[in-house]
Amino acid sequence: MSTFSFFPNRKRDIARLIEQSRLLFDAESKQNFAEQVSEVFDPLIDRRLSKAERANEPLQQTILFELCGLIGTLTLTDTYFIEHYKTVLDDLIDACRWKIRIKDIPFVEMAQNSGQRQTDIRRWITQIRERQKPSHAQKLALLLTPTDQQEVAYRTLRSYLAYLEKQNQPIHTTPLFWLRNGRVQLRINLFRESLLEQIALRVYLFHKSSEAGFIEESLSKVKHWVTAQVADRAEGMGPELIEGINDIVSKVKLEFINKCQRYRADPETFYLDARLTSYLTGFVKRSAAISKLLAAQKQDGNEDELATKNASTEYTPYDTDPYEADDLGDDDVFAFDTSDPLEEQRDIVRSCLKLLCDTCRDIIMRHYNDGFSQPVPFKTLAIEFGGSVKTLESRYIKCMEQLKKLAHDAYKKQQLIPYPR
Repeated sequence: MSTFSFFPNRKRDIARLIEQSRLLFDAESKQNFAEQVSEVFDPLIDRRLSKAERANEPLQQTILFELCGLIGTLTLTDTYFIEHYKTVLDDLIDACRWKIRIKDIPFVEMAQNSGQRQTDIRRWITQIRERQKPSHAQKLALLLTPTDQQEVAYRTLRSYLAYLEKQNQPIHTTPLFWLRNGRVQLRINLFRESLLEQIALRVYLFHKSSEAGFIEESLSKVKHWVTAQVADRAEGMGPELIEGINDIVSKVKLEFINKCQRYRADPETFYLDARLTSYLTGFVKRSAAISKLLAAQKQDGNEDELATKNASTEYTPYDTDPYEADDLGDDDVFAFDTSDPLEEQRDIVRSCLKLLCDTCRDIIMRHYNDGFSQPVPFKTLAIEFGGSVKTLESRYIKCMEQLKKLAHDAYKKQQLIPYPR
């Protein structure tokens, strides 16, 4: 694609850029387009930046990246940007100043201090409420009070920022902004599904408990995932495994409903900082439910095989005590133990936690908050506990050493194999 000659009038240059943004099909054309955008807007951008900002290369790159992305979302009939490019550029530069801070500030603090971005999301809630074509999303959004809308906006932004933090990839690779209704706003497509879930959750908790369809939809996806995991690791899918899968999903549902009950009583105890399906899948992973199910099936299979063998020789070694059979070694005895050693180990850890000082217990419990599919980052916890991230991590390590020692002593007393974590 050849570089075109710009017209003297900057508005005409911008109009040509909008037209050309329709023709970006490969890396070379995109690079040429970025160079042309830079040529038109660099003088305007420089005048709007401080001396320190002009030397800030990440900020400069972010502004150019977002500007190219914004132009690419404009329609050929949209003249607002052409007529008001200076105002739009001011808004976009402010938005980019916010964007480059994401990687340096914990997502909780970032969400709390991002009033403009929360306003972006509230505008989308308003648009959902005012749509002419009726929808279920509109029906739910109309139930939200102004306080609900503010809370949903904050929680949606917090969830999306948590996602960006967990992704741990350069933020400049994702365009965040576009121009809608004369304002630079967060792109709704980035968090649409999360917003709809937060709206549905708010309605379910505080307005209409019968609106639980979003929970069932996510549970269906969790069941599909669990089934795939079991099928991958099991030799066959018998009725026992199917029943076990249904039991896992039922327990996940119960766990989530219990969390919702606590949320009603104290909203600060629970934040859905992920898509609901990912959040519910986290329950399965943390409980090791799939491994337990497969282990139980294998144990039952071993028992059936041994029973068949004994029946064929007309010998039943378990007429009295199954653990007194002469042909069983120590390892075989534990293979037939129907108790759950993993749960016993968890109980020991819970007991040992109570022996720690309040600060250590709080740090460990908050880091492994069961409301998160992943451990809570220390950057986030530092806001709650005060002090630096490094100090908190150091204290956490010392607390964990104390917990490990207490747990190890308890394991030895009960002759359990220490859990590796």
